[in-house]
Amino acid sequence: GKATGAASTISENELIVLGVRRSAIQSWLMERVLCPAERRGVYRKTAYTDDRIAAYLERSRAGRG
Repeated sequence: GKATGAASTISENELIVLGVRRSAIQSWLMERVLCPAERRGVYRKTAYTDDRIAAYLERSRAGRG
């Protein structure tokens, strides 16, 4: 299977392009949904990251209208 194909890191820029606010990124770091990677502005994803991003985007889309 290709289960390992998912990227294990994501950049702050990618998150912002997706529509995630910096404030959400900060709280995810505190909650360990994201972990700082070696490079600045790059985060390591955890088991929770994709679910949180999906839920966040779902909520912000729902809030728009």
